[in-house]
Parts: sequence; C-alpha cells; structure tokens
Amino acid sequence: MYCTHHSTHPHLPTDKAGDLPDIDADFVRRYARRYWASITPAEAAAERRMESAIVPARQAGELNKDLFTTIARWKSPRPLKRYLANTEQSVRSATRAAFAAETDAEAIDALRALNGVALRTATALLHWMRPHEFPILDFRVVAALGIPEPSSWEDTRFYSRVADDLRRISRQLGIDLRTLDRALWAWHKTAG
Repeated sequence: MYCTHHSTHPHLPTDKAGDLPDIDADFVRRYARRYWASITPAEAAAERRMESAIVPARQAGELNKDLFTTIARWKSPRPLKRYLANTEQSVRSATRAAFAAETDAEAIDALRALNGVALRTATALLHWMRPHEFPILDFRVVAALGIPEPSSWEDTRFYSRVADDLRRISRQLGIDLRTLDRALWAWHKTAG
C-alpha cells in the first residue's frame, strides 16, 4: 500500500485534513472506474477513440496533425486555432523528436516548439505518446497529491518532481500511469 499520510517524500502531503486517503491498488482501480462516471458520454467516447488512434502513431513514432490536434484539444481546447496553425510537417517533426527524447525536458521542449502547446498540453501529448513514462500535469492530480500549485504551470522542473512521484506510485502499486491519472482526477473531482 502507498500511504500519502506517512510519506517521507518531500513532495507529498503528510497528515492534513482533506488529504488523499491511503492509496493502494484497490483505491486506484475503484476511483479509475469512477472517472468514467465523472465525464460526459461524449468525453468518454472521445477518449476511447484516442486510445485506439494512438496505437499506430506509437508504432510510427510520430503523430499526424489530426491526432495531435485531437489530443491537444482534449487537454486544453482554448488554443485550438493555434494548434491548427501548425503544419503537418512541423507536427510530425516535433512529435518524432518527442518520441526519441531521452529526458523529460527534451521531450517537453520538442512539443512546446509547436504553436499553442504549453507545458500541461505537452505532458498530455507525451502521456498518450509514451504512456509508461509520462504522467499528465493536471491541477486536479497535483491537488489530489496535496502538492501546492507552482508559481508557474510552465515550470518543467516542477513537472519532473510531480512526474517522479507519480512514476514511483505507479511502480509501487503495479498500476499504469493512465489508470493512476484517472483515479486521482476522479478522486479530486468527486471526493477531494
């Protein structure tokens, strides 16, 4: 069991009212199922379509512009016009670089070179592209973990610290990052 209340990790909460309860695999699975009830049927259908569409993109090692736009809009719809301003070639080139990157910063920087892509959107793209390596930077997940919001959501070092926490939890529980993300998001939205 992973316990946030007794964690010695400096980035996770300790003994505060309203903290995320002890996390174990059953907790994660239960809240990951609640995730689907916390989003609309249209959002659920769109996410299921992305799950299918991303498989050949992972095999190709790049996203096309349509899939890039779909995932970016899923995370942050406001910059849609900016996403659409990217060329097919620039999307393929940037996403190829992100697939090949060896560090969080390299992967993020490759995607932030695209028009409209801020850090949180870059992490969502990476999450779908490389799901065993990159968690999504989301205010609900950060809040669920009891981590104070950063002074800037564009701080790659902050992302790397949160990502390391989530990777560790994922490994300890034997739960993939997508399931963990859904669980923490749903817990914050429904119970947090």
